[in-house]
Amino acid sequence: MPDPLRALITAAVHQASLLRITLRLEPAMLRVPRPTASPDSTAPFPPPHPVSTDHPNLAASCRTVVLDPVQRQARRLEIAIWEAAQRGEIHYPDIVLHLETAHGLEHYSVLDLPQRLHDTTLQGSLLDGTPFLHTAIGRALAAACPERATALFEHAPLTLLLGDRRLPGLIRSEIVGLDSRLAECPTGDDKQRDSHLCRQERSKRPAPVPGPEPILPASRPDDAVIREARLTSVLSLTALRRLRFEDAEGRYQQARDQAGQLVIAALGLYSLVVMLDMGCHLPSGYELIAQEVPRLDIVGSTPEARTTLPLEREATLALLRDSLEAARESGLGWRPEVLHTYADERLPSMLSGRRALRVAEDA
Repeated sequence: MPDPLRALITAAVHQASLLRITLRLEPAMLRVPRPTASPDSTAPFPPPHPVSTDHPNLAASCRTVVLDPVQRQARRLEIAIWEAAQRGEIHYPDIVLHLETAHGLEHYSVLDLPQRLHDTTLQGSLLDGTPFLHTAIGRALAAACPERATALFEHAPLTLLLGDRRLPGLIRSEIVGLDSRLAECPTGDDKQRDSHLCRQERSKRPAPVPGPEPILPASRPDDAVIREARLTSVLSLTALRRLRFEDAEGRYQQARDQAGQLVIAALGLYSLVVMLDMGCHLPSGYELIAQEVPRLDIVGSTPEARTTLPLEREATLALLRDSLEAARESGLGWRPEVLHTYADERLPSMLSGRRALRVAEDA
């Protein structure tokens, strides 16, 4: 790992306000289709903030449109870490739920569960024949909070970064389309005129070979046209410094807290870079292409206190590995093995709803 990067991030964790990653993205096509969302989806399109417009999907006074919201970006970060762990690039302290169903034995990583550690499916599982919440690990995780975060650090560090229904997240990421406007849709008169011109043109051509007529997708009135897209990810260092990591006796040490905070910051940077390396394929089928190397802004308490540098995968991976090694010297580390839990008799009845929810999220 380049020494300057570690020095900059270490100093930032101690005193800076936030880390911000930005990336300019080029649309593969001009038209951005509206995502097809499930009825339960909360993904906004366009931006979630109030706008003054009569059109339900694009504000006349707002030139941006949200293409990938915070919730879906968090899901992408989970997938990025899971895939990095599967490749052996990192070791992540995963918790795997094994569930016997009519379709056979199914396996769910904690990263697959909508509420992560606090999902009811995991809470209804058994660890070595004991209800998960009644085990030492389960009790420690249930009692964890930002001021007592050691159990989450050891068993579910990504939960500290992304948050869940109990914990506020430290990182927020979204992709926004810039200079957006509604795509023009032919009016009834335009369609009739175009149809008439097409019939005239076809009459001049040789008769086509008999066969099925092609079906072309029609433009929809809620499609948008954008000039470019922008990914912005913000990791709050102010919130990160609230994390405290108690030792076995419940005592705190500043060096131990700072070592744990550095690991979480490094995990955030690494997961973002891995997510970007996976490409950007939106649920609507739309593709965005990176126009540059991601940039990292280290933002201090004043506009002048800012440092900008390119962010590369090898450097963030080295930062994560080195910070984990330094944390282990302070007695703070990730669980070395994967934890396997097994569903009790109540959970198979929940599977149909869980599968539908996961499919909707992945869509």
